[in-house]
Amino acid sequence: MSPSIINTPQGCAESMLPKVRPKPRSQKKPTA
Repeated sequence: MSPSIINTPQGCAESMLPKVRPKPRSQKKPTA
């Protein structure tokens, strides 16, 4: 990814989203 995307506020939010998404998905897997 380009550094300009990370510098932008949107890039920071997107970076946190993928990190929070795998967490809820992992919890659903053990439940199934």
